[in-house]
Amino acid sequence: MARLTHHWFATLLSSLRGRLRHDTVHDVFYVAIDAGAGRGLLIIAMMLVARSIGSHEFGRLNVINGTVALLIAFIAEAMRVTTAKQVAATLATSRQECGRIVAVLLCGTTLIAIALAALLALNAEWIANTLFAEPDLVVSLRLAAYIVVFESLAGVISGALSGFGQFKGMAFCGIFTGVLLVPTLYLAARSHGVEGVVFALVANATLSAALRAGVLIFTLKRK
Repeated sequence: MARLTHHWFATLLSSLRGRLRHDTVHDVFYVAIDAGAGRGLLIIAMMLVARSIGSHEFGRLNVINGTVALLIAFIAEAMRVTTAKQVAATLATSRQECGRIVAVLLCGTTLIAIALAALLALNAEWIANTLFAEPDLVVSLRLAAYIVVFESLAGVISGALSGFGQFKGMAFCGIFTGVLLVPTLYLAARSHGVEGVVFALVANATLSAALRAGVLIFTLKRK
């Protein structure tokens, strides 16, 4: 009897380990697709943009991207990790509580992102003239303020989706927005230069946040 019980437990543990390895491989695969589609296709798009607008204009674009990345780093990355950790920890005990946690974190992130975006937009003229010595960047910097808001929201939503284990949905969003990004940025650069590229980035960030929000709503309803 003891031998049979031991064999049963050994079989169960082996099955669970196999299942965990299988799930882990799938999760890593979808995370890699999301990251690869988002970052990889952005690099390709920026290469095409650089060839289209020239090195000087591309340098001006990188100034804007660097400013936006600095502001987003304060919110998106930190809140992504926090949201994923809180959702994953709460999911096992109270699934209803997960929705409330996500709502609170989204509201907090939205307020902080709007405050930083407003700070950038209101000081765009001073930043362009004093810090960068590029008066023509005022409009582009004000447009880039919207990127701060939507990229921050997309980061928090991605964290929530990670907590729920919804990596496949994240991969779909990354592929869809990444594929659209390449021709959109190229055409915007050809037609409207730096301002066109920034506007295209705003549109892409908005679409990314909207798609991920849709996946999150579906996940919450299903859970």
